[in-house]
Amino acid sequence: MSTDLLLRYANQSYSPSNRARDFLLRDPRFSWANNLLEENKRSDILLAGASLRDVLMGHVPAHPSITIQGISPKNIRQALTSTGNLDLEGGEHAMTYRPKSAPQENLYILVDHLPPADFTFDAPLYSLREQALQDEQNGLADLHAGVIRVPGYPLRTFAEDPLRMLRTLRLAASHGLHIAAETWHALQCSLPRLNKISRNDAGKPEFTHPRQVIGSSFLDTLLHHPTYGSSLIGDSGFGHLVAPELSHGAWAQGEAALDTLTHKDTLGHFKLGAISAAAIVAALFMYHERNAKLAADFLKKFHLGHLAKDVAWLLANLDHFHTHDPASMSPSAFEKHFASERGRNLLALMHAKFLHDGAHHIARERLHVARRLLDAIHAKTALLPKLVRGRDLSILGITPGPFYRDLMKKVRDGQLTGKLQNRDDALSFLQLHVSKL
Repeated sequence: MSTDLLLRYANQSYSPSNRARDFLLRDPRFSWANNLLEENKRSDILLAGASLRDVLMGHVPAHPSITIQGISPKNIRQALTSTGNLDLEGGEHAMTYRPKSAPQENLYILVDHLPPADFTFDAPLYSLREQALQDEQNGLADLHAGVIRVPGYPLRTFAEDPLRMLRTLRLAASHGLHIAAETWHALQCSLPRLNKISRNDAGKPEFTHPRQVIGSSFLDTLLHHPTYGSSLIGDSGFGHLVAPELSHGAWAQGEAALDTLTHKDTLGHFKLGAISAAAIVAALFMYHERNAKLAADFLKKFHLGHLAKDVAWLLANLDHFHTHDPASMSPSAFEKHFASERGRNLLALMHAKFLHDGAHHIARERLHVARRLLDAIHAKTALLPKLVRGRDLSILGITPGPFYRDLMKKVRDGQLTGKLQNRDDALSFLQLHVSKL
């Protein structure tokens, strides 16, 4: 019996109610919960919203929120201060609790009100006192079917909270969920609301919804599941909203290449645990003739400047093998340029582009050479820490400069080719070269 089949069987036999109960009873952040209910007979502790949804999907929420009913904020503080620290920044009806045993494990406590339900599967409640689920909107059926559906009338819902559209796309990508037809249609129609402009206190026009929030959501949607996320972004019109300069054709080509870029075989070939955010963005822009300028403008506009340097480097070096042969590079130069995580992402991006383009080119053959060199370098560098450091050259009286860098490269070349086996060999090599000055 396969692992996947066992997991599915376990999920089906372990009822949603039992999952919620066990989470509240077994998680150490709730060790006080039963005592609180026993001391306050008319009270209840409810798990709801995104926290309950995560538990029912088999995830442990990092910072869960619960609702306490029937107990005053004062009595809650008295009951919990002995076991943790309470922060009342949100007011008496919204507290942050940090257990003394694990101060980094935040728990959010709402008093007499429930967390917002963005989607129908956020609406169910679990009562710890009754140890039962309440599901008036049939959200569990949507959760079981893997369907995202906004409650109420979708067009009105998105008009009231346009940022919910971003949460819809991000959640669909992160959990591989299908968006219900009426929700999807309303989202496509409502996305232009994210570009609404209003006037600030000084009378100047500005976007009602900060570009930083939109940029962060765009990137999160891609990172959770690059291929499905890019499909959601492109098909919904969100891609055109954030990067209207990109033609549909350029986006479609980048999306197709992204499928190869993120494939497990590609990751394995180039020794990557995951494709970097910069490489994912570069893939979506690389088929436009002004890709570097468009990518730079996009990253600046949506406050993703932390990716700008790497995206620019990837796009600038994408055609490197059209004019350079990796076999002619020294081992240390190849290691510096291609064995780093950024370099391996570049090789993976080249691989995806070559496969998608389909045309034979000398650069494609050179990529195969680079992959073999990477295998050799990777096998060695995992066992070869550098033999000398800058201070070793300083002791020999060599100041930083061209000769300094050249010596360091030669030592690394000797190590990678096996000519220098240990630190003594490297120091002798350095002394010999210094004596010839």
